[in-house]
Amino acid sequence: MRKPDVWKAVRIALGSSLSFLLCHLLGFKYAPSAAVITLLCTQETKKDTLTDVVKRVISYLFAIGLAFLLYNSIGYNFLAFYVFLVILVLLGTAFNLTSTLSSSTVVTTHFLLDGTFSHSFVFQEIMLLLIGTGFAMLLNVFIKDYTFEIKAEITKIEKDMKTLLESFSECIDKSPENISRHEEWFEPLEKDIATSKEKAIKNADSFDDEVHYYTDYLDMRDAQQQAIKRIYNDLKEINLNAPLPLKDDIVAVFADISSKISKPGGYDITELTLKRIQSDFNLLPMPKTRGELENMAIVRDVLNELYFFAEVKRDYIEKLSDSQRKKYYSDYI
Repeated sequence: MRKPDVWKAVRIALGSSLSFLLCHLLGFKYAPSAAVITLLCTQETKKDTLTDVVKRVISYLFAIGLAFLLYNSIGYNFLAFYVFLVILVLLGTAFNLTSTLSSSTVVTTHFLLDGTFSHSFVFQEIMLLLIGTGFAMLLNVFIKDYTFEIKAEITKIEKDMKTLLESFSECIDKSPENISRHEEWFEPLEKDIATSKEKAIKNADSFDDEVHYYTDYLDMRDAQQQAIKRIYNDLKEINLNAPLPLKDDIVAVFADISSKISKPGGYDITELTLKRIQSDFNLLPMPKTRGELENMAIVRDVLNELYFFAEVKRDYIEKLSDSQRKKYYSDYI
């Protein structure tokens, strides 16, 4: 069962009630319809709400025009309403406006019930739309901004990844048999990244392009976290009865990468170091025992994953726009 969003429920109920109250105080006959419009227009994000409002205004104005033509040519009767719905649904489907059909249909039935398109009544119906959508947009002022929380969670994610890599380095150097104890570290890290991504998606679905890089940033960290997990799965299979090739180099790379986790750059130097180590790996003599063969395979996979780890960060930074890159670097000043 999905956890109910109490604040969202209160926000929508309040906005819908206020739009109804205002229309009632203005003496509009179908004042409750404004509350329905507010309810239908209020979406998860500012961008979604404004997009929905624009669609509903377009659909509503078209529906009024269509109803005017049909009711005045066929009459205020069942047949005219039937033809109206057929045309409205067909065009709504064609122009991706199906989500707006309910409010347009409900409000245009007012003309059918009253049997008039007088100027005062048309004005009243348009005001219902404007007040209903207006309150929906006003509610967006109270949509939570997660930027501060996202930044704090990113700091924690980076710290946890740094600690994990440092621990890997220490275990490889001194006690490879203890690698398996890191199993329990991954679930909290994965959960933190997933939670932050949800908040970043809500923040990114706005009209501020600069916040979009948080979603991409967390995608990058998620990819790196998955690489770390694959490295863990390799390292826990180390054959303790055989030497680990290039152990000192690997320990140094882990220490280097962990020290650069929360820094905006450094991936280029890491990639050069890894290429040098991979070249050294290719010059290693053929393994003489099964244990040596297994450890060589592990080292090869770990080096590939470490290179991927650095490459993901490089690709992320290179894809940033100039303004996004400036914002990205400012977060680390």
